[in-house]
Amino acid sequence: MPARSLRDLKRTVTGLPGTCAEHVLPQPSRYPPEDSQREGDLARRVLDYLSEHPQATDTLEGIAEWWVMREQVRVDVKLLERVLHRLTEQGFLEEIHGGAQVRFSLKRSSEGMEREESPCQD
Repeated sequence: MPARSLRDLKRTVTGLPGTCAEHVLPQPSRYPPEDSQREGDLARRVLDYLSEHPQATDTLEGIAEWWVMREQVRVDVKLLERVLHRLTEQGFLEEIHGGAQVRFSLKRSSEGMEREESPCQD
């Protein structure tokens, strides 16, 4: 397979034409469909990292720890931010403003007691 340019890499990663998993990993997987989806997700994370750090090289373990986990943390932080804001809107958390960053805590009732109801019911 010929080497792809950094421009092709960025186009693939940033959502321009060719962002489907099929374009990132065009050969069909030998593994179950759920693994194929995970392979596509991992491929996108590796390409995301390389689009920002085109000179990067690392071992399998280093790529797993630094490239892939870094991208996962970035995604998880955005998701967590949405969840925290939703829980705040629903009255379970409160935002504490002061300083450079907002803090979140369990919202207390007017009597100073913690809420007893949970947003997650078994």
